[in-house]
This record gives sequence, C-alpha cells and structure tokens, in this order.
Amino acid sequence: MSEQNFTNWTSGNEKIDNLIQETQLEINEPDDKILEWIPYNQYNNIKEKIITKDYSAIWKDGPLNYDKIKNEYTRNQQNAKITLKLYNVAKKFLNEIIHDLNRYRGKNFGISQNPYTNDYITILQNDYDGTCTKCGKYDVESECHWCKRCQKNYLKKIFINWTSGN
Repeated sequence: MSEQNFTNWTSGNEKIDNLIQETQLEINEPDDKILEWIPYNQYNNIKEKIITKDYSAIWKDGPLNYDKIKNEYTRNQQNAKITLKLYNVAKKFLNEIIHDLNRYRGKNFGISQNPYTNDYITILQNDYDGTCTKCGKYDVESECHWCKRCQKNYLKKIFINWTSGN
C-alpha cells in the first residue's frame, strides 16, 4: 500500500487515521489484509449476535483483495458477511482497538464509526456468526452450528427412517 492513497479518506480522528496508515505501511505480503477506513453507510442488515454481543452485517463493497493477475488490489467480494465489534468512545477505546487489532491480526478489514452514537467499530472477517447454518434464524451454541430446533428435526427424521425399516 502506498502513502499516496492516504489523502483519499479520513476518519475525522487523527489518531485513528495514523493507526490505519501505520498498519497499511506494514503490509509485506499481497495476502495481508488491508486495514482501511470504512464509512458506516457501507453496512446493511446489522444484527446483534446474542452469544458474543458483537454484530453481524453485510458489507456492500466488501474487502480489498490482491489480484495476482492484475497486480493490484480489487474488491471482488461484494455483500460480504462481516462481524462488527463496537468500542465505546467514552472509554479509552484507542488502546482497546490496538489490542484487538493485534489479537485478531489477519482477520481485521477496517475501522468505522457509528454516526448516531459516535462509537468506533472494527470490522472483522466473519468466520461464524452464531446463527444456525441450516435455517439461519436462531442463535447457536453447539459445535455443529445448528440450532436445537434443527437438531431435533434432523434426529426425528433419521430416527423415523431408521425405525421404519424394522
């Protein structure tokens, strides 16, 4: 990433801008995630995750990825599922953000701000968002990523199929 792109955006907070710029200058490999300032209007379908208290959302433009053929960064994952982690602006949020950027290195896409609350947000890769992978409706705590209702229905179905042969 080059310093010439630094003038194309601002968060409105010099410390956040510097943090993002420093992180961008540390990129060594094309596969490294690019931390960027992402306007809040880029998110759709924001929902609170009951288990983690973070939020899931859809990022309209999606993250920057390195295109080895074009030899440049492009956005080819529109409407990407992401996790939003909130930081209360009244607290010492910058240290908390720096800690989490290091903790979740390689899973961070950027930083944003809720214009209604002024809370800062880090945008994380959404490995698993806590909803049932079968029906998508219920929060899940099991390793199979299915809600109890879908697990019960599945067990009933296989039990009926198993017992009907006798």
